Amino acid sequence: MLTPAQSANLARYFAVARAWMIVAAGAALIALKETFELAHHMHWGTPGFWALTAVALLCSAALNGAASAYSDRRDRRH
Repeated sequence: MLTPAQSANLARYFAVARAWMIVAAGAALIALKETFELAHHMHWGTPGFWALTAVALLCSAALNGAASAYSDRRDRRH
C-alpha cells in the first residue's frame, strides 16, 4: 500500500510522463511534415518520402536499442 504522499508523487510522475509523451508526439508530427517537404523539394515524390521515413524510423530504433544495451551493461558493472 502506498502512503498518501507516495500516491501524490506517483500521480505527478504519471502526469509529467503523459505531458512529455504529448510533446514527443508533436515532435514526431513535425518530423513527418519536414520529411515530406524535403522529399517534395528534392522531387522524390511519395516513394522518397516513405524511404526517408523508413530510414528515420530504423535509425531511431537502432539508437534506442544501442542506448538500452549500453545502460544494461553499465548497470551490471555497478
